[in-house]
Amino acid sequence: MGSETPFTRRSVLGSSAVFGALGAGLLLPKEGNVAPVGRKLDLDAGPDSAYAYAKAIGDVDPSAVTYTYMQGEAWGVVPSVESRRLFKIFGLGTTRMGPHEGGGYKKYHKEVVYYADPDTNEVLNTWYNPWLEREVEVSHIKNTPVNDYLTDQPVADKSVYTRELAPFHYIEIGNWIVWQEHTYFIMPNRLPPEKYPLHSTGEKFHAAELTGIMARREDLEADTTSAPTIISWTRFNPWMGFMEMGNRPGFVSYQQHAAKTDGINGIPKHLRVYMEKHDPEYFEPVMTWTEPAQNMESMIDFRNKLEAKRAAKGNG
Repeated sequence: MGSETPFTRRSVLGSSAVFGALGAGLLLPKEGNVAPVGRKLDLDAGPDSAYAYAKAIGDVDPSAVTYTYMQGEAWGVVPSVESRRLFKIFGLGTTRMGPHEGGGYKKYHKEVVYYADPDTNEVLNTWYNPWLEREVEVSHIKNTPVNDYLTDQPVADKSVYTRELAPFHYIEIGNWIVWQEHTYFIMPNRLPPEKYPLHSTGEKFHAAELTGIMARREDLEADTTSAPTIISWTRFNPWMGFMEMGNRPGFVSYQQHAAKTDGINGIPKHLRVYMEKHDPEYFEPVMTWTEPAQNMESMIDFRNKLEAKRAAKGNG
């Protein structure tokens, strides 16, 4: 993959030298780095809320592509025993905003997240499961598309993936705007236990996802099409299918932070080099709109892989 895409990637704002050990190339908020546009956004009004949110997580210029680098850890939690640090996790979200016919935006998005050794940061193909005392094959998170509506207008799609209409809930702390998203969901398991006993945690899939999206008001009100943003993401999830834990007690706790990069060259080198070799298509934005009900998720992707393996064995 080259260092350029066919899209205009605007230089949003100055980058910071600090984001863990990987700050270079990330676009982070800075004091006094922009001049306000002169109009205070009303984040309690649908149109302004959708605009600010789209600017925070992407770029409202439809020809621009936004890359968001994410990094964190995943821990295994079993009742009454000490929790285990299982993986480092890092990846990339690729986002493009398009107009929504009724006002607001359509978010065209894809994401790839890798499970890595917590000590060496090496991306894993197999993982030694300490509870099973054997190796299992790792299935990384590769979701495309992950589309969404950012609008105050009614939409036809009513799936589990469709967010509430704008205005979006936020709190304001000084000059910081923080969108707080608390998603608790229970739904039929994509891996029904009668068909996938090793990989399923039960008939229902019960999880929680807690997200904080933080941007400075002055950046959101500046005469730019994108704003530097820091994202905090936490998820409590049943055992992942590839772990082969079945319905054993326990869950996985994920926690990571993310920030936009200064284009492809701002993506940390270890991730960029790995993606160029293994998943270069995740540098390219989603171009065709599909409804959120058709979004890909990691459990569906894993199930598809299982079925492909079973089909291959059946034909072998």
